[in-house]
Amino acid sequence: GPGGAPHLFLGDIGDNAAARGSIQVYRVAEPVLNLGATGQHLATEAAAVFNLAYEDGPRDAEGLMVHPTSGRLYVVTKALAGSRVYAAPHPLQPGQVNILARVADVRFRARPNATPEQLVRASLATGAAISPDGKRLVIRTYSDGWEWTIPRTGVEAAFRRKPLQVKLPAQPQGEAICYRGDGKALWISTEGAKTPVHELIRR
Repeated sequence: GPGGAPHLFLGDIGDNAAARGSIQVYRVAEPVLNLGATGQHLATEAAAVFNLAYEDGPRDAEGLMVHPTSGRLYVVTKALAGSRVYAAPHPLQPGQVNILARVADVRFRARPNATPEQLVRASLATGAAISPDGKRLVIRTYSDGWEWTIPRTGVEAAFRRKPLQVKLPAQPQGEAICYRGDGKALWISTEGAKTPVHELIRR
């Protein structure tokens, strides 16, 4: 975030009907937690609100990534025909529409002998993240994770490389993925109350 301080980015980017003229991202300074305490109730400052629109028309999306050093924001769309990766202008400007530029197309492969349902679950991007050191990124579908290394030339160039496919534990509606703080593991979860968080440790 501004000044290099830790911030949270919250995306209101879902659009199942692909009909929204713009989507919103909220940025707020990350509150400081007492990691030794439970049941904390913390207030945040007012969030900065940014309106974004795709350069080529509305899309459904569930993947939101922010590069930890450049601060540039990326949106990964969700569609059976494949995902598109869009980069936001940097810095984001409040009070105006920020145009998302398409920088990559991604298709996800199902495993051999997949059923029609498995083909669908393997095709839809439901979450995305960039590692804390900015050297890797991951996009998940309902069934798999796909990880790319990020070259010095940037996130856009990562998608010209071959990704690593990671089989994820079965989940009813897996739509969350992120890196552990040290970047040595992935955390995944699913929708619903009291759902488990799985940790996949890098070998």
